Amino acid sequence: MEEINTEEIFNKRKENLKEFLTRNVLVYKNQSLEEVIGILELYKFDNRLNKKGTLTHFIIDSADLDYSIGEKIIEFDNCIR
Repeated sequence: MEEINTEEIFNKRKENLKEFLTRNVLVYKNQSLEEVIGILELYKFDNRLNKKGTLTHFIIDSADLDYSIGEKIIEFDNCIR
């Protein structure tokens, strides 16, 4: 049975989200997206549990984003283990 590498999964999900957000910044030129990318950069595997929820709070409290983009960001945040 193959061992699941939590760090690899976290890093892959983070990179996928960052690529998605970067593509959307180019299309929408949205300041909130740039701020989300900045917050996402603060998430590291070692501090992920302490940072968990930061993106969700930003999306709910401050961000001006399309619902589908916010939903993707919150999904990433909620899936951190």
